[in-house]
Amino acid sequence: MNVTSNIITSYSAVILKEMFKKVKAARSKLAKAQQREASLALGDVGTSRYWKTKGDVEFYYKEIQNVYSDMFELDCFSMWPDKTNQDIYSFVMNNEDIFEEYIDYVATNRLSNS
Repeated sequence: MNVTSNIITSYSAVILKEMFKKVKAARSKLAKAQQREASLALGDVGTSRYWKTKGDVEFYYKEIQNVYSDMFELDCFSMWPDKTNQDIYSFVMNNEDIFEEYIDYVATNRLSNS
């Protein structure tokens, strides 16, 4: 194991906590963008407001997917899902919805990559 791997493994809980914060923020922004999208009238289709809202929805969805991808990379180094019973990872169980979505993401990507 090299120095970089040791550092990542040692600080995986801190890194993961920041990733969870990023997912929470992106989810909140995605929900707001989806709410704006749903509230647009049919007459707004094709306007700049419509396309900005569509772009926001797509952007925040991709941002969440990118964080899940990064979480998977961290998982490969530190095996953090196996350590969720430790106190240092207690925030994971406080955010079970994000954890479950991550597990679904991993399962889906493994199936699609097979």
